[in-house]
Amino acid sequence: MASAPHLFLILLPFYFTPILSFLYRMLNALIAPHLVLEFGLSPAELGFITGAFFFGFGVMQVPLGLLLDRYGPRPVILTLYAIAAVGALLFIYAPGPVWLILGRFLMGLGAAGSMMGGLKAARVWAPADRLPFISASLFAMTGVGGMLGTAPMGLLVGEIGWRGGLGVILAYSALLMLLIALLVPSAPRPADVRWRTQFRELGQVWRSPLVWLIAPLAIASVGTNGAYLSLWSPIWLRDVAGFSQDAQEWALFAMMAATMAGMLATGSLSQRLIRRGRSAMPVVFGGVAISLAAQTLAVLEVESLAWVIWPMFAFGSAAIVGLFAILARRFDPAVAGRVNTSINCLMFAGSFAAQWGVGLIINQYPQAANGHYSPAAHQTALLIMLGIQLLGLLWYVLRKDKMDPAQGTTAS
Repeated sequence: MASAPHLFLILLPFYFTPILSFLYRMLNALIAPHLVLEFGLSPAELGFITGAFFFGFGVMQVPLGLLLDRYGPRPVILTLYAIAAVGALLFIYAPGPVWLILGRFLMGLGAAGSMMGGLKAARVWAPADRLPFISASLFAMTGVGGMLGTAPMGLLVGEIGWRGGLGVILAYSALLMLLIALLVPSAPRPADVRWRTQFRELGQVWRSPLVWLIAPLAIASVGTNGAYLSLWSPIWLRDVAGFSQDAQEWALFAMMAATMAGMLATGSLSQRLIRRGRSAMPVVFGGVAISLAAQTLAVLEVESLAWVIWPMFAFGSAAIVGLFAILARRFDPAVAGRVNTSINCLMFAGSFAAQWGVGLIINQYPQAANGHYSPAAHQTALLIMLGIQLLGLLWYVLRKDKMDPAQGTTAS
């Protein structure tokens, strides 16, 4: 384990990587109207293009875990950020929707290690009893990225255009790569670095009953969070509550602030419970309950609470990050990268499916002459997402006694 000052320097760059990931992720929520006008996109096409980020992000998770456990976070993250930069350039110069999809896919692929690199570094160099708070505080920085990627980025895009805004994100990426290269050391290599061993251990992770116990809840919750905070919530605010573009951007800003607050609260409460020898799952359940209550208000179209509904949703759904710390303590540090990225892969597959799926549902309803979508379409989509989340929660409750062994196949 690293000393406190050394640990601070090692982890410092990873407190800025989630910001970059969310700047890439949130951009489409801001520039969606520009893309629709410039490229003539339908709701389904817009959802697919935006969801391509999550598809790339999810596809990269399985090899990412192997690479992080084998080579450590420094070389892996630097390589991935170079890939994300290529994707951003393709998006900037895209002549049509196909190139937009490819650009978003590569941005997602390259941003895939932004959080996982920090979680791997924490598992290698930080004391185990500090993992819940470190993990949650790393995730909380996504809220900072989200806040910067909403109203502030909207103001910037208004001044220099969406391509210029993406250029600023590229500049930030270059500075962050320099910081990683200077401050993050090489990680200790595992004793057995044979690919065959690593793939066998990965198979053990994927077969762990504990992973599949939480997977449905994680997929449903993160999928809904990704779909709405990255695209559909501001569109709901426009179509159902009549928000202007500026109001949508500030609402997104509030949602990201609530996300950060939710993650910090999750980390603090989880760490206290774990240090007392208790499970942190009640914290996750509490957050899920808050999120579901907010979505219910959105289904009921309580317009007077529009400024409350989506920050409440963001705060509650942030609690799902507590699952990472819970899982990390149940597996050996040598496979930490593969554990985190395996569950992240499932989560972001859910985000891609939800992002596109909501678009497909909305596409079934007639579009207004002003380009707005039907409130009934939003209501139907939210009802379906609510049902999926309740099924994930029910799976956990009914299967917990059978699928939560005292020791999993690789758990310690």
